[in-house]
Amino acid sequence: MRHGLVMALVAALAGCEPPADGPEPVWIFYSGQEFLAIGDTAPDIFARKEMYLAGLNDGLNLVAGRERHYRWIADCALDRPLAELRSLFENWLRSHPDRLGEPAPDLYLEALRAACVPPDASGE
Repeated sequence: MRHGLVMALVAALAGCEPPADGPEPVWIFYSGQEFLAIGDTAPDIFARKEMYLAGLNDGLNLVAGRERHYRWIADCALDRPLAELRSLFENWLRSHPDRLGEPAPDLYLEALRAACVPPDASGE
């Protein structure tokens, strides 16, 4: 039974083709607006904002550890509790309502950059 389900999934995925033109689509969990709604629309413990940001920070810190020019990401979040990072991100989102439809990971990176990278530094 499992083998049949796996084969059906593989066949279904093999039939999916990327668009003929344009960048490869990237699947995300949340947009900025959806992040702000966590807790209102999905009160499950696994949908808590801190849990989402913990995973996001883990991924970003992995990149920062391998790419020296992204070290500012780890330095920015290193000594901040998740509640503080959540507050920083929520405040940034609320001050940029025109960007709420964009992917939350991109917006989180922008929020960190605004909080931690001096205006005269490139940050990358």
